[in-house]
Amino acid sequence: MYLIYSDDHGLTWINTDFEVYIEDFIFTNNNRLYAGSYYQGVYYSDDGGITWENNGLIHPVIRSFALDSNDGIYCSSNLYGIFLNSDQGDNWIQVGTPYSYANILSLHAMNDNIILAGANYQVSGQGGGVFISQNSGLHWTTTNLTLTRVSSLTSNTNNIIFAGSNYGGGIHRSQDYGNSWELVNNGLQNSAITSLNSCGDIIFAGTWEGLYWSDNNGDYWNLTSLDTGQTYCVVPYSNVLLAGTHNYA
Repeated sequence: MYLIYSDDHGLTWINTDFEVYIEDFIFTNNNRLYAGSYYQGVYYSDDGGITWENNGLIHPVIRSFALDSNDGIYCSSNLYGIFLNSDQGDNWIQVGTPYSYANILSLHAMNDNIILAGANYQVSGQGGGVFISQNSGLHWTTTNLTLTRVSSLTSNTNNIIFAGSNYGGGIHRSQDYGNSWELVNNGLQNSAITSLNSCGDIIFAGTWEGLYWSDNNGDYWNLTSLDTGQTYCVVPYSNVLLAGTHNYA
Protein backbone atom coordinates (compact mmCIF):
# COMPACT_ATOMS: atom_id res chain seq x y z
CA MET A 1 0.00 0.00 0.00
CA TYR A 2 1.42 3.37 -1.04
CA LEU A 3 0.85 7.02 -0.23
CA ILE A 4 -0.18 8.91 -3.33
CA TYR A 5 -1.19 12.54 -3.71
CA SER A 6 -3.06 14.83 -6.05
CA ASP A 7 -2.53 18.59 -6.45
CA ASP A 8 -5.42 19.09 -8.88
CA HIS A 9 -8.37 17.98 -6.73
CA GLY A 10 -8.16 14.32 -7.73
CA LEU A 11 -7.79 14.64 -11.51
CA THR A 12 -4.33 13.05 -11.55
CA TRP A 13 -2.29 11.15 -8.92
CA ILE A 14 1.44 10.83 -8.09
CA ASN A 15 3.17 8.03 -6.14
CA THR A 16 5.44 8.69 -3.12
CA ASP A 17 8.11 6.53 -1.41
CA PHE A 18 6.14 6.02 1.85
CA GLU A 19 5.46 2.28 1.55
CA VAL A 20 3.48 1.61 4.73
CA TYR A 21 0.06 -0.04 4.93
CA ILE A 22 -1.99 3.08 5.79
CA GLU A 23 -5.42 2.91 7.41
CA ASP A 24 -6.11 6.66 7.86
CA PHE A 25 -4.67 10.19 7.72
CA ILE A 26 -5.36 13.44 9.51
CA PHE A 27 -3.95 16.98 9.21
CA THR A 28 -3.72 19.10 12.37
CA ASN A 29 -4.04 22.86 12.59
CA ASN A 30 -0.24 23.24 12.74
CA ASN A 31 0.08 21.44 9.39
CA ARG A 32 1.33 18.18 10.89
CA LEU A 33 0.14 15.10 9.00
CA TYR A 34 -0.56 11.91 10.98
CA ALA A 35 -0.85 8.45 9.41
CA GLY A 36 -2.29 5.38 11.11
CA SER A 37 -0.79 2.10 9.97
CA TYR A 38 -1.37 -1.63 10.11
CA TYR A 39 0.56 -2.96 13.15
CA GLN A 40 3.14 -0.19 12.86
CA GLY A 41 1.31 2.42 14.92
CA VAL A 42 1.17 6.17 14.28
CA TYR A 43 3.52 8.14 12.02
CA TYR A 44 3.73 11.90 11.54
CA SER A 45 5.14 14.22 8.89
CA ASP A 46 5.89 17.95 9.14
CA ASP A 47 6.74 18.40 5.45
CA GLY A 48 3.52 17.36 3.75
CA GLY A 49 4.29 13.63 3.65
CA ILE A 50 7.85 13.69 2.26
CA THR A 51 9.51 12.31 5.43
CA TRP A 52 7.94 10.40 8.35
CA GLU A 53 8.65 9.51 12.00
CA ASN A 54 6.87 7.18 14.42
CA ASN A 55 4.79 8.87 17.11
CA GLY A 56 4.59 6.71 20.23
CA LEU A 57 1.90 4.14 19.50
CA ILE A 58 3.77 1.30 17.81
CA HIS A 59 1.88 -2.00 17.89
CA PRO A 60 -1.89 -1.43 17.49
CA VAL A 61 -3.66 -1.35 14.16
CA ILE A 62 -4.67 2.31 13.94
CA ARG A 63 -8.04 2.40 12.22
CA SER A 64 -9.07 6.05 12.30
CA PHE A 65 -8.29 9.60 13.49
CA ALA A 66 -10.39 12.56 14.63
CA LEU A 67 -9.34 16.13 15.54
CA ASP A 68 -11.49 18.03 18.05
CA SER A 69 -11.95 21.80 18.43
CA ASN A 70 -9.17 21.92 21.08
CA ASP A 71 -6.65 20.29 18.71
CA GLY A 72 -6.87 16.99 20.58
CA ILE A 73 -6.16 14.00 18.34
CA TYR A 74 -8.22 10.84 18.79
CA CYS A 75 -7.27 7.53 17.25
CA SER A 76 -9.01 4.16 17.34
CA SER A 77 -7.38 0.74 17.31
CA ASN A 78 -8.49 -2.75 16.45
CA LEU A 79 -8.37 -4.16 20.00
CA TYR A 80 -7.47 -1.40 22.45
CA GLY A 81 -10.26 1.13 21.99
CA ILE A 82 -9.75 4.89 21.64
CA PHE A 83 -6.61 6.91 22.46
CA LEU A 84 -6.24 10.70 22.91
CA ASN A 85 -3.17 12.85 22.29
CA SER A 86 -3.87 16.28 23.77
CA ASP A 87 -0.58 18.04 22.98
CA GLN A 88 0.43 16.53 19.62
CA GLY A 89 3.48 14.98 21.30
CA ASP A 90 4.36 11.35 21.89
CA ASN A 91 1.93 10.74 24.76
CA TRP A 92 -1.33 8.84 24.14
CA ILE A 93 -3.91 7.97 26.82
CA GLN A 94 -6.87 5.62 26.55
CA VAL A 95 -10.34 7.17 26.86
CA GLY A 96 -13.78 5.57 27.10
CA THR A 97 -15.03 3.08 24.54
CA PRO A 98 -18.61 2.60 23.34
CA TYR A 99 -18.84 -1.04 24.42
CA SER A 100 -16.77 -3.79 25.97
CA TYR A 101 -15.34 -5.17 22.73
CA ALA A 102 -13.28 -2.18 21.67
CA ASN A 103 -12.93 -2.74 17.93
CA ILE A 104 -13.59 0.83 16.78
CA LEU A 105 -13.20 1.19 13.02
CA SER A 106 -13.89 4.90 12.54
CA LEU A 107 -13.96 8.23 14.41
CA HIS A 108 -15.20 11.71 13.61
CA ALA A 109 -15.20 14.90 15.71
CA MET A 110 -17.91 17.54 15.38
CA ASN A 111 -18.45 20.81 17.27
CA ASP A 112 -19.13 21.15 21.03
CA ASN A 113 -17.08 18.12 22.13
CA ILE A 114 -19.22 15.73 20.04
CA ILE A 115 -17.32 12.61 18.92
CA LEU A 116 -18.76 9.89 16.67
CA ALA A 117 -17.48 6.31 16.64
CA GLY A 118 -18.19 3.59 14.10
CA ALA A 119 -17.90 0.06 15.43
CA ASN A 120 -17.37 -3.38 14.01
CA TYR A 121 -20.34 -5.76 13.98
CA GLN A 122 -19.47 -9.05 15.63
CA VAL A 123 -20.68 -12.47 14.55
CA SER A 124 -22.10 -12.86 18.07
CA GLY A 125 -24.45 -9.94 17.39
CA GLN A 126 -22.65 -7.48 19.65
CA GLY A 127 -21.66 -3.95 18.73
CA GLY A 128 -21.79 -2.38 15.32
CA GLY A 129 -23.30 0.89 14.19
CA VAL A 130 -22.65 4.50 15.16
CA PHE A 131 -22.12 5.70 18.73
CA ILE A 132 -22.05 9.33 19.91
CA SER A 133 -20.28 11.07 22.80
CA GLN A 134 -21.05 14.61 23.89
CA ASN A 135 -18.21 14.89 26.41
CA SER A 136 -15.05 14.24 24.35
CA GLY A 137 -15.27 10.46 24.46
CA LEU A 138 -15.77 9.87 28.18
CA HIS A 139 -19.31 8.45 27.84
CA TRP A 140 -21.12 7.03 24.81
CA THR A 141 -24.69 6.36 23.70
CA THR A 142 -26.03 4.47 20.69
CA THR A 143 -27.61 6.10 17.68
CA ASN A 144 -30.36 4.50 15.62
CA LEU A 145 -27.86 2.99 13.18
CA THR A 146 -27.01 -0.37 14.76
CA LEU A 147 -25.94 -3.88 13.80
CA THR A 148 -23.88 -2.48 10.91
CA ARG A 149 -20.12 -2.48 10.35
CA VAL A 150 -19.31 1.25 10.15
CA SER A 151 -15.85 1.62 8.65
CA SER A 152 -15.92 5.40 7.99
CA LEU A 153 -17.59 8.57 9.25
CA THR A 154 -17.65 12.24 8.28
CA SER A 155 -19.91 15.31 8.28
CA ASN A 156 -20.20 18.45 6.18
CA THR A 157 -20.68 22.14 7.03
CA ASN A 158 -24.42 21.54 7.44
CA ASN A 159 -23.73 19.03 10.26
CA ILE A 160 -25.08 16.20 8.09
CA ILE A 161 -23.45 12.91 9.17
CA PHE A 162 -22.35 10.23 6.69
CA ALA A 163 -21.53 6.65 7.74
CA GLY A 164 -20.00 4.11 5.36
CA SER A 165 -19.82 0.32 5.55
CA ASN A 166 -17.05 -1.60 3.79
CA TYR A 167 -19.11 -4.81 3.81
CA GLY A 168 -21.27 -3.55 0.97
CA GLY A 169 -23.81 -1.59 2.99
CA GLY A 170 -23.06 1.66 1.19
CA ILE A 171 -23.47 5.11 2.75
CA HIS A 172 -26.02 6.09 5.40
CA ARG A 173 -26.91 9.76 6.01
CA SER A 174 -28.30 11.42 9.14
CA GLN A 175 -29.52 15.00 9.33
CA ASP A 176 -30.47 14.89 13.04
CA TYR A 177 -27.33 13.73 14.87
CA GLY A 178 -28.05 10.05 14.44
CA ASN A 179 -31.71 9.87 15.39
CA SER A 180 -32.66 8.72 11.89
CA TRP A 181 -30.71 7.40 8.90
CA GLU A 182 -31.24 6.87 5.17
CA LEU A 183 -29.23 5.14 2.45
CA VAL A 184 -27.68 7.47 -0.16
CA ASN A 185 -25.98 5.29 -2.80
CA ASN A 186 -27.05 6.98 -6.04
CA GLY A 187 -24.15 6.97 -8.52
CA LEU A 188 -22.00 4.51 -6.61
CA GLN A 189 -20.89 1.55 -8.73
CA ASN A 190 -19.46 -0.15 -5.65
CA SER A 191 -21.16 -0.03 -2.24
CA ALA A 192 -18.18 -1.25 -0.17
CA ILE A 193 -17.16 2.04 1.45
CA THR A 194 -13.60 2.13 2.76
CA SER A 195 -13.23 5.86 3.57
CA LEU A 196 -15.17 9.10 3.92
CA ASN A 197 -14.00 12.69 4.32
CA SER A 198 -15.22 16.20 3.60
CA CYS A 199 -13.92 19.52 2.33
CA GLY A 200 -16.59 22.14 3.02
CA ASP A 201 -19.73 20.88 1.32
CA ILE A 202 -17.89 18.31 -0.82
CA ILE A 203 -17.89 14.73 0.50
CA PHE A 204 -15.31 12.19 -0.73
CA ALA A 205 -16.05 8.45 -0.57
CA GLY A 206 -13.43 5.79 -1.14
CA THR A 207 -14.65 2.36 -2.25
CA TRP A 208 -13.19 -1.01 -3.20
CA GLU A 209 -13.24 0.24 -6.79
CA GLY A 210 -12.38 3.92 -6.93
CA LEU A 211 -12.91 7.31 -5.27
CA TYR A 212 -16.18 9.27 -5.51
CA TRP A 213 -17.30 12.80 -4.58
CA SER A 214 -20.62 14.53 -3.93
CA ASP A 215 -21.47 18.23 -3.64
CA ASN A 216 -25.20 17.81 -2.94
CA ASN A 217 -25.26 16.24 0.52
CA GLY A 218 -24.82 12.73 -0.88
CA ASP A 219 -27.85 12.80 -3.17
CA TYR A 220 -25.56 11.71 -6.04
CA TRP A 221 -21.96 10.44 -6.19
CA ASN A 222 -19.49 11.13 -9.05
CA LEU A 223 -16.48 8.92 -9.85
CA THR A 224 -13.05 10.63 -9.93
CA SER A 225 -10.13 9.65 -12.18
CA LEU A 226 -8.94 7.42 -9.32
CA ASP A 227 -11.33 4.81 -10.63
CA THR A 228 -9.61 1.47 -9.90
CA GLY A 229 -8.31 -0.23 -6.78
CA GLN A 230 -9.27 0.25 -3.14
CA THR A 231 -9.08 3.74 -1.60
CA TYR A 232 -8.59 3.11 2.12
CA CYS A 233 -8.30 6.75 3.18
CA VAL A 234 -8.61 10.20 1.66
CA VAL A 235 -7.65 13.56 3.21
CA PRO A 236 -8.21 16.99 1.61
CA TYR A 237 -5.69 19.65 2.62
CA SER A 238 -5.62 23.13 1.06
CA ASN A 239 -5.65 22.40 -2.70
CA VAL A 240 -4.15 18.91 -2.32
CA LEU A 241 -5.99 15.62 -1.95
CA LEU A 242 -4.10 12.72 -0.30
CA ALA A 243 -5.24 9.11 -0.75
CA GLY A 244 -4.05 5.81 0.66
CA THR A 245 -4.72 3.05 -1.85
CA HIS A 246 -4.18 -0.59 -2.69
CA ASN A 247 -3.31 -1.87 -6.18
CA TYR A 248 -2.81 1.62 -7.58
CA ALA A 249 -0.99 1.75 -10.90
